[in-house]
Amino acid sequence: MILARSPDTPTGPYTLNISSVDNSQLEPPATPILSAQDDTGSSSSDGITKKTDGLIFQIERTSNLGSKPQIRLLRGNDIEIGSCEAGQYSGTCSIEVNGLSEGEHLIYAVVVNDMGTWSDSSGTVSITIDTEVDS
Repeated sequence: MILARSPDTPTGPYTLNISSVDNSQLEPPATPILSAQDDTGSSSSDGITKKTDGLIFQIERTSNLGSKPQIRLLRGNDIEIGSCEAGQYSGTCSIEVNGLSEGEHLIYAVVVNDMGTWSDSSGTVSITIDTEVDS
């Protein structure tokens, strides 16, 4: 790019500041799914487990537009419980979660791009940790 100065423009030092703003709207990922092997309730899809550690959630990225974002898994009031970096997955992200307490947890996901822009939340899945449940 060639910049030209008008003859009427005074000479002197100039500072050129360039900034970038990301106004794109990121598509949220799909609702997280608790893996069937970790769902130890009466069925493999009831969201009840006796495990508090090593729970695997799968989250599918719903959009193929733009660069691959980070996927973050959250519970409750935006408490991060795991993430997949862009280079760690291809289409579906698997996140291992440890240290969930007994009781109900509302789990959801967001994507975050390189500029730090967050998507809206995915759908929410409710899981119940019940360490007394029979497997």
